[in-house]
Amino acid sequence: MKYAFVITLLFAVIAIGFFIFQRTDEYEIVNYPSSGSTIVVFGDSLAQGVGARTEGGFVTILSERIGEPIINLGRGGDTTKLALARIDRVLETDPRIVMVLLGGNDYLSRVSKDETLLNLSAIIERIQSQGSVVI
Repeated sequence: MKYAFVITLLFAVIAIGFFIFQRTDEYEIVNYPSSGSTIVVFGDSLAQGVGARTEGGFVTILSERIGEPIINLGRGGDTTKLALARIDRVLETDPRIVMVLLGGNDYLSRVSKDETLLNLSAIIERIQSQGSVVI
C-alpha cells in the first residue's frame, strides 16, 4: 500500500512540475559526455525514498537496474532554497550525472513559481559549472 502511495505521489509531483514549470524553449544538453565519476540523485523525500518498501526507493531500484552505484542525496522536506544551501555536498562527489528532483515542497509551501525557478536555475548552473550533466 505504501509503495502504491509513493508511486502515485511521484507521478503527481512530476505532473505538477510539468504544469507549473512548462516552458516552450528548447534546451541543449550541457556537458555531455561529462567529466565526473559518480551518479547522484539530489532532491527531497521522493529522492530519499520515504515511504518506499525498498530502502532508498526508486534510486536503489534504478541503481540495480543500470548496474551502477548511485549516491542518494535526497532529504525529506527540502525546498529548492534548502537544497541550494547544500549544493556543495553534491559537488564534493565529483558527479558525472545529477538527477534533480525538487519543487514539490516549494509548491506545498506556496513558494512563488519565480523563486522556485530561480533556485532551480542556480542549482542547475552550479552543477553544470563543475562539468556535470543535469537531468
